[in-house]
Amino acid sequence: MEKSEAYRRSSPMNRKESPQRPRTDANLEKVLFRDGRPEDLAFIQESAKQWQLDDEHLRAAQFLIAEETGNGIVGFGRIKGYESCYELGTVGVRPQWRAKGLGATIVSRLIARFPSDEVWITTDLVSYFEHLGFRVVETGPKELMEKISSTCRVKGRRGCKIMLLNRAPSSYDSSSRPDRRSKPRMTESKFVSRFGWNDDGGLGERLIQQILRGAKTATAAPKIFYSPEELKELYASVGQLVTVMDKDDRSRCTIKQIDVFETTYGRPDPRLVAGEGCADAGQFQRAHEHVWDDLFQKARSSLQDDTILIAEVFELITKS
Repeated sequence: MEKSEAYRRSSPMNRKESPQRPRTDANLEKVLFRDGRPEDLAFIQESAKQWQLDDEHLRAAQFLIAEETGNGIVGFGRIKGYESCYELGTVGVRPQWRAKGLGATIVSRLIARFPSDEVWITTDLVSYFEHLGFRVVETGPKELMEKISSTCRVKGRRGCKIMLLNRAPSSYDSSSRPDRRSKPRMTESKFVSRFGWNDDGGLGERLIQQILRGAKTATAAPKIFYSPEELKELYASVGQLVTVMDKDDRSRCTIKQIDVFETTYGRPDPRLVAGEGCADAGQFQRAHEHVWDDLFQKARSSLQDDTILIAEVFELITKS
């Protein structure tokens, strides 16, 4: 793995956005996303009851938590398992954070980590979820049919519908989208990421080849090197297709952004370490410290164990 790749990929010169970029609020850059913890359940239970959300069989491990630094939890959502399906649900956002794109970001992140290709929901916010790609279905898994006829009615949500988003064809939606193994249209990609630059000594091509072989599924750079606009763009890319371009502006492959999250240089997230092709945290640090030390010196700062990194995890969808 090449040492300077993460900074080069994330720099303003090498990352650009297509005109179809999703609209999100600039304040989302203040929000961190993490897995649920047992101590979160009291807030989730209270909020779910207040906002009339599904509060049955709540477990911390089901939840994705959105947290504002210094202000605690601002939103959450979960993947709830049944015998025959999984349901995306209990999505809640604090009132002051609504209409800022946080709810849609939580949904997109949950979809990206969904354990099945069929993403089910039960909701009375039909128009909202249609905008996110879901559609109403007349029949669905038996557990959700029972939920519509009982739980939703008890909570007074009489307009509840079963909705489905297919990440691949299924018996419930045979015509929703092309087969995942087929080549996506490049116009579907809302983001572009460029690898390489003039006189890079072949570095960009080597990185692209790592992605094409499936050997590279993650990257990172210190948070200090991102502008607020770049961070907003990066968080908006979660769950989206990204076109990988080489230094000559040729499309080489399409990847899907699985997650964007914060970690530290001293204790890098295992997903980042493995995705960068490193055996352990020590190898990850050694592979990056030289170029990052140089960059910090130019910024009159220093690389520390508690330096915050912005990590990206992605998967290869198709080769161009």
